[in-house]
Amino acid sequence: MSSADDRQFDLAREWLADADSILLGSGAGLSAAAGIDYGDKQWFAENFTPMLQYGISTCAEILGGMGLPPLLQWGYLSHQLEFVRFGLIDHPVYRLQYDALAERDYFIHTSNVDALYERHGFDSERIYTPQGDYARMQCVEPCTDETWETRPMLERIREHTDPDTWQLSDEALLPCCPNCGGPMFMNVRAAQWFLETPYLPQRERLLSWLDLVSDRRLLVIEIGAGFNTPGVVRWPCEQITERHPSARMIRVNPFNADVPEALRDRSLSLACDGKTFVSAVFGSDT
Repeated sequence: MSSADDRQFDLAREWLADADSILLGSGAGLSAAAGIDYGDKQWFAENFTPMLQYGISTCAEILGGMGLPPLLQWGYLSHQLEFVRFGLIDHPVYRLQYDALAERDYFIHTSNVDALYERHGFDSERIYTPQGDYARMQCVEPCTDETWETRPMLERIREHTDPDTWQLSDEALLPCCPNCGGPMFMNVRAAQWFLETPYLPQRERLLSWLDLVSDRRLLVIEIGAGFNTPGVVRWPCEQITERHPSARMIRVNPFNADVPEALRDRSLSLACDGKTFVSAVFGSDT
């Protein structure tokens, strides 16, 4: 879907070429553009077929496996996260961005917890993920600020999961906190127990970078950040642009591309999806 036109894409390319520094702000729409679409029924049916027997048709219906019995929840998650977080994904939507920005001054602020930027070569020291990361686990009490690697736990679960039902065979294999023995979950902002401690250094690096570029031509490119959690990426991108005297902003969203009145003279609103934008502005073919 797109109502953006060639003139807008031309101007976006000019702004990108003219910028001294680039802040990439991205939401779920960018992961969807790379094929990880939690609302896509066909994608779900092709990759998570055993879950169809339970009357489930999208990942969005069971975010984090919520609402499922524990043995099914973790059987499902052991497969879903292997695909979404740890699978070998090489997609032009991210690769084109990397090719265009790798040698430039950039920082990334994303609500996505799939590490697709890092997995496509972007510097982990230049990425802020305030919603967490599927690769870490935490106690849901929480009894400690410590987090643990997700993948070894999920691999053990997957080995003991029925291939037809995706049911875990033994309750003893359910993830338990190594510190207190209580239940665990991925270290993502799913509830008030979320531990943001691991991401505070990322935030400090972003703030320091914004101070460093305060006298440079900053371009804020926001892709696929809507109103589900606007306080995570959408509103911060607006605030950063407003506070930075020479900043411009490009907002890319097929449904919510509007910008505040105060930013209209230095913003572009592109009503298109992330794949269309990236293809047009960062490269020629996705």
